[in-house]
Amino acid sequence: MKTTRKMLHEGDAAPLVCLLEIWGVRANPNAPPEAVQAELAEAMIEPTRVDRVIALLSDEQRQALHMILRARDGFMLEPFFRATQGDIRELGEGAIQREHPHLTPKTNAEALYYRGLIGRAFDLSSSGSARRVVYVPTDLASLLVGLKTSYDDADASAEPLDEGELAIEPLPDMPAAQTADTSLVDDMTTLLAFIQVEAPKLSGRLLDPDAAAALLPHLLYASVSRLAFLIQLAWSAELIESQEERAYIKRAEARRWLSATRAQQVKMLAESWRDSRVIVDLWSTPGLRIEHRAGSMPNYDGLAARKAALSLIGERVPPEAWWSRDDLIHVVQQTRPDFQRQNFDTWYIRDEAGNDLSGERHWEDVEGRLLEYLITSPMHWLGLVDLTEEAARLTAYGRGFLGLAAFPTPADPPDQIVIEDDGRLSISRRIARIDRFTAARFSEWLDTAHLVENTPYHYRITLASLEKAKNQSITPDQIAAFLQRTGGNIPDGVARLLKLFTMAPVSSATVEAMWVLRTTSKATLDLLYETPSLRRFFGARLGELAAALRADTIEQAAEAFREHGIKLDVVER
Repeated sequence: MKTTRKMLHEGDAAPLVCLLEIWGVRANPNAPPEAVQAELAEAMIEPTRVDRVIALLSDEQRQALHMILRARDGFMLEPFFRATQGDIRELGEGAIQREHPHLTPKTNAEALYYRGLIGRAFDLSSSGSARRVVYVPTDLASLLVGLKTSYDDADASAEPLDEGELAIEPLPDMPAAQTADTSLVDDMTTLLAFIQVEAPKLSGRLLDPDAAAALLPHLLYASVSRLAFLIQLAWSAELIESQEERAYIKRAEARRWLSATRAQQVKMLAESWRDSRVIVDLWSTPGLRIEHRAGSMPNYDGLAARKAALSLIGERVPPEAWWSRDDLIHVVQQTRPDFQRQNFDTWYIRDEAGNDLSGERHWEDVEGRLLEYLITSPMHWLGLVDLTEEAARLTAYGRGFLGLAAFPTPADPPDQIVIEDDGRLSISRRIARIDRFTAARFSEWLDTAHLVENTPYHYRITLASLEKAKNQSITPDQIAAFLQRTGGNIPDGVARLLKLFTMAPVSSATVEAMWVLRTTSKATLDLLYETPSLRRFFGARLGELAAALRADTIEQAAEAFREHGIKLDVVER
């Protein structure tokens, strides 16, 4: 911040009459103010005088000074300081002679201010707004590095300071550089359709790299980190499951989510993130390299950390105005630095350059980055906050999510699928997600929608896509009924294509070896078809009680059936 001389010169300090007396300086009454300030500044950084002034402080006053010395960037927001350490009276010369605030201060804050240990100034935040702060001059602070209080040994386990009524100051209205949207709902729909059609390979709880590369061009935002969050969110919302290292949708849960309104879908996804034990936000925070199995990190509770951070955001920020993200981080550091851990020396974290980030002095490099990530990534992706380069603002969804207002419940606007004669389908983002999901199952995927240009998704019905639909037990009659419901009249070209596919088996024939599976009831066969890890062994269904099994996989099928507690009796001929 500033040196002692600069603090005196710029008028950030207490009146000179108090400081000259407390620091034992006898200035020449005829000397110009600049000379008096220079002489006083020299005295205020003499170690023996510093020791004498510090000795006047009570232990609580030393703790207040210690708190500023440890603050981020060397200063503390004055509203918070006053809320925790008391007011500083603005006294004129007559009141000073009566009250002697430098000798008999009313509050801890007055003890530090009227003895010249802290200054008060205006500082510009990273967003450009002016804020009142208190600070210790840099040259004086260097002499106070070893300042001790009876609270030092208890610092690590002490209860967080109560911020009282301090609120982050709202910023003037400004245009959003990144307006929040609900595109994550659309991309989740695309992900579920991709999983339904492809049953892609998994790498842990993420898509296999080849599968991810195939899906990314079809998302509204082709971001690898956003896709990683998206699929972990699908796990958290219980929309998908895994079988033999492949992803499958959970039909009932996925259908329930896909059938909801867009507002309901946003709420369900946001709540799934908030309550997720699958997602650990710290792992995804940019710039951090974390040794997950070292120190106390295996005991880290990412869910508790996320909920604590969201609670702090909801309590601190202005509900309907812009606010500085730096200000939020600064306030959290000073009031709840332990929101995700109490011991800062038992985690092994490095930055991208390999520098060690252990210790509380690196709080802003770890906790600060995590808070920044939560706001600019998950909360923004979920449509909860608008962003500028350094500020944020809660959306109506964000206020509802944090409990600051009722969650919005707008109805979805009506719209229809546009069907071209050549089988091309144009599907806007207004179309119900369950309908786009269905269309994606029986058509080829062409162009992805574009948010800025407001263009729709494009698909096309072809003989190859109808064959893909057949493998999912979707018939041409079902497709025709769907198109009539969602798009109106079916063009002649599409009707001919559906009829041609219906007649195709009549014009060709194949001979292949197969096994026939027979069950004792239709319900049993239905259950087998509904189990993803078993369904992949089936060919065509041959009736209510029989289905074809691929001859080249009979041994694997028998083993898979056994794993589900079903004995498969193979009758040799």
